[in-house]
Amino acid sequence: MALSIFEVAGPVMIGPSSSHTAGAVRLGRMSALLCEGEITRAEFHLYGSFGKTYRGHGTDLALVAGVLGMDEDDERLSRSFEIARERGVDFAFIPEERKTEHDNYVTTLFTLSDDTERTVSGVSLGGGRIMITELDGFSMELGCEKPTAVIVHRDERGMLGHLTGALGFLGLNIGIMRSTRNEKGSVAVSVIECDEHIPAYVKDTLMEIGGVVSVTIINPEEAESVI
Repeated sequence: MALSIFEVAGPVMIGPSSSHTAGAVRLGRMSALLCEGEITRAEFHLYGSFGKTYRGHGTDLALVAGVLGMDEDDERLSRSFEIARERGVDFAFIPEERKTEHDNYVTTLFTLSDDTERTVSGVSLGGGRIMITELDGFSMELGCEKPTAVIVHRDERGMLGHLTGALGFLGLNIGIMRSTRNEKGSVAVSVIECDEHIPAYVKDTLMEIGGVVSVTIINPEEAESVI
């Protein structure tokens, strides 16, 4: 398999480790984007190597920086705790003993300004690459490398056809689609990766489909810094 120059040389970043620092920044940033709300608290449950070395490798600073929207090479990364407190964002770190399939693994419990709670889990794969593996109890594989629509919807007959049909009508070509449900006929999550940039109006179009609960659009080239 061919490797990109990013995977060979590593990311441009501040910090000692691509897995523990750059990957952690991206995990924090992408996890926060999936919440789609004003975050007031982030509680990080750290597993494996993350839980053992998070202070020494700056994983704690990196995760908070990501939640605030910073890039991997942001010079403010070392001040992320201070900046979070200035913005009224509370945070906590809880090392966990339970073993997980991946070593650099974190589950973040977010509290939003309306007291809604969201849970996002993910892993740092090395070289700054990440994978979001769970959203509010739904398993997923979200690499955050391609333009992606994350759609929460009712598990109804014909729903996937409506979603893919709408994207096709809007001129988007679907590369990969994964859907997960915890129980037949309840709520499901579909992760749809597209080959091209997903315009903002796509969200409004998808939200008009009956049974769609929420839509999050992630264009990696636009998700590098939100502050």
